[in-house]
Amino acid sequence: MHLICLVGYVSTDLVSPLFDRGFGFTRVTLLHDPAIGDAMRAVADVCRKAGLATTVLPLRPRYDPATIRERLEATVAASRQPCVLNLSGATPVQAAIGFEVGSRHALPMFAVEPEADTLVWLSDAAAAPLANGYNIADRMRLEEYFRLYGAEIVTVECRLSQRDAALEGWAAGFAELAAYRPRAILALNALAADVDAGWISRGALHHPQPELAELLHESRLARLLPDGRIAFADRPSHRFLHGGWLERWIFSQAGALVGELPIQDLACGIRIRVDGKVDNEFDVAILCNNQLYLVECKTILAEGVDRATLFKLDSVAHVGGLAAQAMLASLSLPTDHEERRAEVQDIALLSGRALLGAAARLRQWLGGTAVAAVAA
Repeated sequence: MHLICLVGYVSTDLVSPLFDRGFGFTRVTLLHDPAIGDAMRAVADVCRKAGLATTVLPLRPRYDPATIRERLEATVAASRQPCVLNLSGATPVQAAIGFEVGSRHALPMFAVEPEADTLVWLSDAAAAPLANGYNIADRMRLEEYFRLYGAEIVTVECRLSQRDAALEGWAAGFAELAAYRPRAILALNALAADVDAGWISRGALHHPQPELAELLHESRLARLLPDGRIAFADRPSHRFLHGGWLERWIFSQAGALVGELPIQDLACGIRIRVDGKVDNEFDVAILCNNQLYLVECKTILAEGVDRATLFKLDSVAHVGGLAAQAMLASLSLPTDHEERRAEVQDIALLSGRALLGAAARLRQWLGGTAVAAVAA
């Protein structure tokens, strides 16, 4: 089966059908707007690494109906396999010409409904190889998703295949401590922010923190010295106790939803490189129903969540063209103004004691159409 895509912009809807064995695609041709030539090289790379014979052709001049028609007609005529036309990423002009040519050749034509990740047949659904409303298989991984936008994963702290049950258990303990004794976390943050070469805090606790001391002792991630300083076991333990516990808590709660929701990949402490130059870090990255969700975790206790953090999160969620949904998980409660700002920027919030109910909030955030898709 030969998939032909008319492309005016890059999205996962271009390639997610290629990972679905239900279609049986072995070849793809990408007829694209020349303005996105650089981006199409990344798309082609994803297709080739998925094992598909891939052809990339620019449509010059731009927006010229005759050029689009001629290239599409030639591609269909030269194909030795049955053709299917994907109009998900097409410009209005490309879509109009594509529908005209596809109808003339009686080609199956579809678009992907992006939120539900389901097929919408534009041609006669009765003659289509898969049912209308079919949910695209969730086989992409984070590597393919980021590569699609010209980015590569540099490092990952943990993934679904590398879960540490003990560490996730301690993350739950620190989440509970943060919910009911936030000042203890504030004290821990202050001491972890300044340590010597032996991972011993230079400062000391000013007031007894029995719950914190007990957690440190039981976890063996650190120990409270007689003078009130904290001796961290090693670098990873220091990172975990200096805010990493919240990342691992969110990671574990998202991991608990695997199977209930179409979560196909999940990572914590992920660093990507865009265009081989710029590094960006994401605390938690979730690929669910072929859509990317990013969570920024903050364990600072302050008045509000900081408007600058919201702007930064909005920016990194779209770096390199990423079309990600964003959430801020924070020990601090947002102000009314910050809540309104987050709503305007379409950033989900999870704050304060609500952190203990992270699974329910993640279910709501990742769910919606995804839940309907699983039920179907």
